[in-house]
Amino acid sequence: MRNSLLLPALATLLSACSSNAGTPPAASTAPTTGMASTTVGEQFMEALMKRDSAKVRTLLADDVVVLGATPKQQLNGKNSVATAFSKGKVSNFHYTPLAKSGDANMVYYSGFYSQDKLPSAKNKQGGIDAGSTLMIVRKDSKNDWKVSYLHISSAPLQVKK
Repeated sequence: MRNSLLLPALATLLSACSSNAGTPPAASTAPTTGMASTTVGEQFMEALMKRDSAKVRTLLADDVVVLGATPKQQLNGKNSVATAFSKGKVSNFHYTPLAKSGDANMVYYSGFYSQDKLPSAKNKQGGIDAGSTLMIVRKDSKNDWKVSYLHISSAPLQVKK
């Protein structure tokens, strides 16, 4: 009898402790009252989708850093990053925003992307490249909003057959 009462009591206690009634929904986790109303992140992703390398270049900070999955995939500086984004053999780029938050001096964006990688010398078949991004936009010395950091985490290439 004692064991049969212990199990329902334990289940009730665990369900009461694990309630998320006090946790705000994901969309409202960060107050936007002090956040700058910048759209640089959206403009940057739109420029990537349209393959507008001139617009991409104007939205990058001079000291921008892009990190990939390995240390070999790190790019530093506006010229290196702009060149890398303009010469990639990709098409059909899609970006799905996940979150945006920040304050009056910095805004971060996160989201998911997918794109078709065209066949190249390295990957003769091409495939679908997908992953997640984290982008930080800050004010530069001229008080203009610029992309200063971008981390791209990609899943293994899905080879097209």
